[in-house]
Amino acid sequence: MKSSQKPGKKLDTQTWITAVSEQQLPILRATLHSFSAIVDDERSSTMRLTQAILQDAALTTRILRAANSSFYNPSGRTVSTVSRSLILLGTDLLKSIALSIAILDTVLCAELNERASQVSSRAFHAAVQARALAVVRGDPAPEEAFIAALLLPIGELAFWCFSDGLGLVADEALKQGMSLSQVEEEVIGCRFQRLTSELAREWKLNASLLEVLQDPQGRQPRIQSVRQGHEIALLAERHGWSSPETMKFSTDLATALHRDVEEVQKFLQENARAADELLRQHGFVGPDPGQGQAEIVEAREAAPVWLPADPALQLRILRELTQVFSDDSPLQMVLEMVMEGLFRGLGLDRVVFAVLSADKQVLQIRYVLDAGNPQADTGQKIPLRAGGELQAHLDRAACIWQKQVAPLAARDLGLLAGPSPANGYFLGPAIIRGKTIGAFYGDRQASGRALDEDSFEGFKLFVQQARLGLEHKQRPGRGG
Repeated sequence: MKSSQKPGKKLDTQTWITAVSEQQLPILRATLHSFSAIVDDERSSTMRLTQAILQDAALTTRILRAANSSFYNPSGRTVSTVSRSLILLGTDLLKSIALSIAILDTVLCAELNERASQVSSRAFHAAVQARALAVVRGDPAPEEAFIAALLLPIGELAFWCFSDGLGLVADEALKQGMSLSQVEEEVIGCRFQRLTSELAREWKLNASLLEVLQDPQGRQPRIQSVRQGHEIALLAERHGWSSPETMKFSTDLATALHRDVEEVQKFLQENARAADELLRQHGFVGPDPGQGQAEIVEAREAAPVWLPADPALQLRILRELTQVFSDDSPLQMVLEMVMEGLFRGLGLDRVVFAVLSADKQVLQIRYVLDAGNPQADTGQKIPLRAGGELQAHLDRAACIWQKQVAPLAARDLGLLAGPSPANGYFLGPAIIRGKTIGAFYGDRQASGRALDEDSFEGFKLFVQQARLGLEHKQRPGRGG
């Protein structure tokens, strides 16, 4: 992204904030904003967050890799689907993983990637320290401290990523020996904390972050954890662990926590090692000097990635589905995992689950995964026409592979199919105790790829597993 700043000219803060926001870089603004909005909305279903993740195949892979890492998942329970990871790890933890990846991807966009890498590495160190301190203090939501600490330098990170000529001038001033505060005042014309405050407000970021920004010296335990996380990260970076400055911090913290000084020193250094491991688990080994900002932004804004069928993933998801049948996961988890199996496992472009109304006259779309349309809406209603193809399929109560779609049949499919699926579709009724309660739909219309026999067999198997899971969750006494 190119800003409107000229080399040497002080930052016009509002113009710069607007430029960053209006261009809506998918790595930074959209990810931070969308994940924050989804997770902070208590009414949101987990499927909404799952859908936001699954639209990006690379993000899905990296989130699942992180979700199976020792840092985020010390229990070692294998997770093959985003849907189940939300249940096992929780939405707050998944949000922190997604934001962590967004931060690291932003660094790869930076022209001044050395400065951006330094800021992001320090932010990760601070975030791990903040979460660990929050746990010690009995914070009921330590992941909030992690996210707030991770985002606290977002203004500085964004500056080094997107400031162009002015960033080069500021970088040179720091190399010539000017202090950071002098550079902020005399070169940039704005404090990094203000940039963070403006971005946090503009992008409606983490509430705990806003509290820290509004009252940085506050006595609230979470604010203290975030502030101290950044203090120790900066001290360790500038002075090392054996310096008088770092030792004094450790002593003061030990007094505040009523702990032994040596215990606190060991605790802080273990957190620092955990932060390094976290960066490695995220695959962050520093920016590639051979790949510039334009190439990475172009790659992230490229056409949709059409997922190939993955038989091994199909088997893993089917195996995990059987585990979900007997645990305390909600009925919705069965539906979401089946949807993800159809989408990622079978490599379908569009997958829909729709619920049949009580009077059997309407199908209402409940869940959608659509590689060709990330903004696909749910809640749309499809009237069932007596004698129509869709009604006939539901009446048969069996999975079908419709290989050719006549114009009239396409009209019957309505919003279920989106664009007319000229190259065919799969449809399978969802059944509980012999009654059809909805339907699963899938096609490869957007990519133009042909459906095949193996995919249809997989589709039938997932729909069958959905029926078994729904039956099991609806057994009397289970409260599903």
